[in-house]
Amino acid sequence: GAARWNLPVARADAKLRERDPGNVATVDELSESDRGNKSGAIENRFAGTDCGEGRRMAGKTQIQANEGDPMHGKIRSARSAAKRWLTILAAIAMAAGVVAISARRARAAQGNMREIDISAKKFDFTPSEIHVKQGADVVLNVTPTDREHGFELEVYPEGSDKTGDPGLKVAGDKPSYKIPQGQTQKIEFTAVQSGTYDFKCIVYCGSGHRGMKGTLVVDP
Repeated sequence: GAARWNLPVARADAKLRERDPGNVATVDELSESDRGNKSGAIENRFAGTDCGEGRRMAGKTQIQANEGDPMHGKIRSARSAAKRWLTILAAIAMAAGVVAISARRARAAQGNMREIDISAKKFDFTPSEIHVKQGADVVLNVTPTDREHGFELEVYPEGSDKTGDPGLKVAGDKPSYKIPQGQTQKIEFTAVQSGTYDFKCIVYCGSGHRGMKGTLVVDP
């Protein structure tokens, strides 16, 4: 049994015999249960001495035993791999964010992008009439200032039969949101077709609720 782990313990034996020959048990004197348990065997070998050096040697011996364990090496390798992947994923996310911001700035510099802030309060939107160019990428930032309001934007122009491709190209369904007071809702779309598009509040906010609306004009 001692042959499986005799190297680190033998080193400790030699050093302790030099310091305190009368207080060291040989490997053969250890119980069979201690031999099967590295931590227990090492701890028992240093029992009975208050020497700080002895405790330091015991800890060093335990570390050496752990480093010789194949499972210990696998755990260290798995941790290193996990750290590398986290670093790679963080770098990818950062790069994607930079690319998206750069693309938006490039479109804005070319005049193909409009970002417009809209405030909502009883019973109007400011501004209530918005003009953009056909082909522009548009971002509306809608913020209620006095209470919760809604915002719904029609994607087909006035006078159309509302079939086929919409005049405002959005990701997903027609923009329709309930927006808490003080929070900002972004609405992004591309103004594909010229015309006039209505938007309105969809959260009842009092007697003037029906008149809380506005228009988005896409100029050719």
